[in-house]
Amino acid sequence: MFEYIPNHIKINDSIQFTIKQVFAENQYGYYSHLDPSYTIKINKSQIVVITEKKIDEVKGYSNTWIFSNLHYDNPGILSIEYNDSIPPDTIRIDILRRDINSVTGLADSQNDEIIGHFTLIKKINKNVH
Repeated sequence: MFEYIPNHIKINDSIQFTIKQVFAENQYGYYSHLDPSYTIKINKSQIVVITEKKIDEVKGYSNTWIFSNLHYDNPGILSIEYNDSIPPDTIRIDILRRDINSVTGLADSQNDEIIGHFTLIKKINKNVH
């Protein structure tokens, strides 16, 4: 469909990464893990973000950080799904600090705090007349 401008993101010394490629495509799905054929969903799209290196949620003793609206598909590949055939021209991605419960060791989303953000901007195709 189209591409977004890749860039280097640095929130602080421990939260930084380089976006290698970002593109939008029609969403698709496979019928099953045994059937390699797939179907394209015309009325849904997704934005795929490929990072230069593997990104995991960085987990410390008392907190972790995550992306507000990106899903981890594979290490180094993130995505956003849209119930629309054309995704927006700009997308703001918040980076959240999430506390870890000291008893259970699980992340608690009730007190998420925005610690940074970055924006994905659609590339303008200069060849379109």
